[in-house]
Amino acid sequence: MIIPVFDLNSVILTSIALTTSLVLVLVVFGAYQQRALVTRWMYGLLLIASGLGMYLISDMVTKHRPDYIAVVAAVCLVSVGMSVYVNGIRMLRGYRVYRYLSLVVVTTILASDVFLLNMHVSLRWALAINILVQLWLFAYGCRSLTGKGRDFIGHVFWICCSLFAIVVLLLSGLAVKLMLVTGQQILHFTDWVILSYILLLIVMVLTIVTSLLLLIMNVRTQAGLQAIATLDGLTGVLNRRGLQDAA
Repeated sequence: MIIPVFDLNSVILTSIALTTSLVLVLVVFGAYQQRALVTRWMYGLLLIASGLGMYLISDMVTKHRPDYIAVVAAVCLVSVGMSVYVNGIRMLRGYRVYRYLSLVVVTTILASDVFLLNMHVSLRWALAINILVQLWLFAYGCRSLTGKGRDFIGHVFWICCSLFAIVVLLLSGLAVKLMLVTGQQILHFTDWVILSYILLLIVMVLTIVTSLLLLIMNVRTQAGLQAIATLDGLTGVLNRRGLQDAA
């Protein structure tokens, strides 16, 4: 069995296209339902696409030797995008939204990278910290997506939670591999084939999860309209139409 090998830049370009298409879907959907919530997902996905685009441009300009500053900036944009996206999930679930989550994420990445760079520490630890930040964001999103109840919406939330958990496991495996390889292999980190697969999977997961969350929002809206049409607003009991439907 031959396993296909994907070029990282091709995967990044495809990911940008998928993310942009998803943003366009959210623009149309947000014009009709919960604009504030959908806007968070739009901003998050746009920041992720911007970070990927920054890395791609840097890689093309420097001829497959991306500038370290550009890479750090790209990672920060992607991390901020994920934090905004996860906050949108928490808003949908009715959980507390932490407004300073993005600031904490960026500060952690920048502070750790600058400190390790000035201390001339191995690149291994800088990469490990960046991977762990992404892992924590997906784990936080997985926790926020934990389903409650056995109805349709609860099952859909569990599916989304499972998809995020798969990404967490893959990032954990990547972090372990990073600790086990030699220093020479770390210098060619961007050439690792596994990065293309993980990035492609992450974009597919975000696409599927966003689509399922939009489905949940639509189901809730339809249920709300059904309740308004069949229940009396003052007493909460079935009105005439509700009695007719129940008969």
